[in-house]
Amino acid sequence: MVVFDRVVSSEHPYWQFLVSCYLEAFPADERRPLPDLETLLQRSNFWCNILLKADEPVGLFLSWQLPRFRYIEHFAIAHAFRGQIIGKTALNKYLGMSNLPVVLEVEPPVCEINSRRIRFYEREGFELCEQQFIQPPYAPGQNSVELRLMEWKGTLLKQNFEQVKNELYRTVYGCDII
Repeated sequence: MVVFDRVVSSEHPYWQFLVSCYLEAFPADERRPLPDLETLLQRSNFWCNILLKADEPVGLFLSWQLPRFRYIEHFAIAHAFRGQIIGKTALNKYLGMSNLPVVLEVEPPVCEINSRRIRFYEREGFELCEQQFIQPPYAPGQNSVELRLMEWKGTLLKQNFEQVKNELYRTVYGCDII
């Protein structure tokens, strides 16, 4: 069984685990500077979770509750725990708590690891949106990143791609439309 343990402060007992997992799992341009992440912890619409299995931290799950959809910003299982269906279990638990569409970003399918990640989400009911999505830089000195959006439970992206993109830019990335 996987448990979501919400982190609301860097004083959380598993904060260092979260930081380590975050830094290991995501390239610098695809993650927030840590002080910015800490600032978000108190926001009511941002959920920073440690994933626990048998009271042991095994991953992280960062998401947003937006007016028309939920957004998974970062989701990773620590390297030592991969291949144990923890990711599938955690994702399905999260999806089971949502009565709204769920959106997430993936890297374009230009290599096998990216394609495998997309297939993982497709097996769980997500659909890949072919429209290009540019992730704005999280901070000065970082680069924007070409990604794709995927959606679970709905046609929000098919019908309202620009509105979804603009909501992500404003709320998640804190920037104007690019």
